Amino acid sequence: MRNNPWTGSARLCKFTLLMLGVFSIILPFTACVVTAERDHSYHRELPSRTIDLQGIWFVSANDVPGTLEFSWTRNGWVGRIQFDREHPWEELVDIFFEDHTGKVQFVRPRYNQRYVGILSGNEISGTFIEGAASYPWFARKETAPSRTDLRSFEGIWSITANGVPGRLEFSWTRNGWVGRIQFDREHPWEELVDIFFEDHTGKVQFVRPRYNQRYVGILSGNEISGTFIEGAASYPWFAWRP
Repeated sequence: MRNNPWTGSARLCKFTLLMLGVFSIILPFTACVVTAERDHSYHRELPSRTIDLQGIWFVSANDVPGTLEFSWTRNGWVGRIQFDREHPWEELVDIFFEDHTGKVQFVRPRYNQRYVGILSGNEISGTFIEGAASYPWFARKETAPSRTDLRSFEGIWSITANGVPGRLEFSWTRNGWVGRIQFDREHPWEELVDIFFEDHTGKVQFVRPRYNQRYVGILSGNEISGTFIEGAASYPWFAWRP
């Protein structure tokens, strides 16, 4: 009896087609499982309070005012900080946010500063370490003040800074507070930066860039009193409604 050479080939062909059919069913199912696991992992890592941390914050680090920003990406948290409008933003690293406790951590690489704080509502407070020293820092989301808060701070003020008289003006815009100062009627107004007003405490902060003067004060009624720093020296300032 002669062997039919096509018989073995036919069987091999049938077996091959059968295995291809099996793999065509298994592979898509496996891919779906892997994708589902990845998606589940991604959603598990996404903080439930993302909106609480994400956004732009006013920051004061050891009484130096600036701007802080956080945003969530597929790779985790990213952020940046700026303490002087004339200098570029600095990227932050090692950002960590624990949503159930409100714990916030990040590193400012430029000065190797390590920040730790607790988020509560629209505020973050804590300390940062530089070298062997520890300093306080505070951040607050800039939100539109109520009409009552606007009336208490917005407008023109008379000011005396270390005995030098002048005028001070604040107004609220879509981008936050803006302000200007003038100490001599013959000179133009100077724009102020990093303006911060905390309505429930009355704390006021702003910077006069021309001389790198940093002002801190407390609003009480129609008066603001505090100190400003120029170089290594500190001087008194006082403002009142004209």
